[in-house]
Amino acid sequence: MIKIGSFEAKTHFSDILKRVKKGEEILITNRGQVVAKITAYAENGPDPKLFIKKVKELSKGKRCSLKEINEMTAEGRKH
Repeated sequence: MIKIGSFEAKTHFSDILKRVKKGEEILITNRGQVVAKITAYAENGPDPKLFIKKVKELSKGKRCSLKEINEMTAEGRKH
């Protein structure tokens, strides 16, 4: 993984996208601090329909553990 300053990233954005498309991950820095990470997009991410189904089950009175609630919350934040 490489680090690139924000000015350089702006100047060479198309080159960065080509590298990311090939699987490389790139960190963008601003004044030496990492502010962003660019990675390739994955189509097969979390399924929002599954999250909605779990929420509907909860609204019908189904009980679930704190761990399940935390997992659903984290899942929802991914979208």
